This record gives sequence, C-alpha cells and structure tokens, in this order.
Amino acid sequence: MIATKAGSDFYAQPIRRRYDREHLRRALERSLERLRTDHVDLFQLHDPPVSAILDEETIGALLELKQQGLARHIGASVHTLEEARAVVQAGVYETLQIAYSVAYQWVPNRVLARAAEAGLGVIAREPLAQGLLSGRYDRHYRFPEGDWRASIGQELRDYLDELCAAMRRYFHQRRGLDRPLAAIALQLPLAHPAVSTVIVSCKTPAQVDRNAEVLELEPLDAQALAWLRE
Repeated sequence: MIATKAGSDFYAQPIRRRYDREHLRRALERSLERLRTDHVDLFQLHDPPVSAILDEETIGALLELKQQGLARHIGASVHTLEEARAVVQAGVYETLQIAYSVAYQWVPNRVLARAAEAGLGVIAREPLAQGLLSGRYDRHYRFPEGDWRASIGQELRDYLDELCAAMRRYFHQRRGLDRPLAAIALQLPLAHPAVSTVIVSCKTPAQVDRNAEVLELEPLDAQALAWLRE
C-alpha cells in the first residue's frame, strides 16, 4: 500500500499550508512522478485545520483525484480532537491518521470508537513518541544538529524518561517480561480493535526487522494493556 500526503507548499517562500484544488493536484502529480507510479492507494491531507477538512473545494479536489484514479482512497492526518472529529463527521474521508502511543492517548481515546463506527480506517502514527519510548534516549541525551528532537522541551523529555522507567519496573522487574520497551510500546496501538495499521519510523534494515518481529510476539494480556492505558 502506497500512501502520501499533501498540504504544505514547499515550493513557496516561506513554506505555507495549502489545501486548494491546484496545489493538491500538483502535489499528488509530483509525488506520482517521484514514486514512478500512476496512482497511490491513499492520498491524505497533511495537518489540515478544521476549516480545510470541511472545505467544499478541498473535498471536491480530493474526490476528483479519486474519480480520476490517481488516488484510490482519501484521508487526513491530524493532531487535535476537533480536527479528528471533523474528519469523521465529514462523511467523505476513508482514513484517519493520528498520533497514538503510551504517552499520547487522550485524543485517540475520544475518537477511535467513532471512527470505527463510521467505517474509517485508522492509521496510528508516532507509537514510539519519535523514538523516546524505545528506552534508547534518556532525558539528558543530546540529539545531533539537524534532528528536530533537539527542540523537544525538557519537561516532556523528563515525562517520557519517567514513563520508560515505569515501564521497565512493571514489565521487566515485576512481570519478568523479556521484551524491549519499543516492542511493548508498539503493542498498545496494535492491540486496539479500531486501528488498521501502525506507522513506525525505521532508519536501518535492522530496525525494520525488529519492528516486524513485534507482530510475531504473543499479545500482551488484558492486565498489561490496562496498565499501559492508565
């Protein structure tokens, strides 16, 4: 399945968000050129505000691209609860992409059931909180220049570090589960019945293999999942 997104005009200076018909078509056509294909399975709006999600021109442009066979399905990738609810309520989008991790559950908990009832596919992203739930980086780790994670505030770094420590105590020490933190964190969104797929970033072939191996692990029991959800 090939999916792509559009919504930021990287050819403009400064870069600005655009969801009009002209930009969406141009963005998709250029993606198809780079991907060397004549269609994508899923074309999504990238970080659209509620006004764009419900805009008649935006919706019309997406449906037009779908009718022409350039995109088989259309969806939206959002952040806030209001945006997610707008995607569900619009009645035209087929997928909802949203962040969902042990550290970020407030929005998903309030929209996933509605999305499933409406028949939307749900794409969970950032299940490892940009790698900070993998246990690899503590609160003092210095990311290299050019890595946007270097700008993450210390308060959030402290919270994620404490969360990793709590997961180690519960799963490794108390439960005796011999499993990496990343594998445990991935199993939370994978276990949700409304989630269709999970996007997890991979930078090396070894990471691809390790992430794929999570699918072969024995599922976490109800008590473990309840702990993660708390």
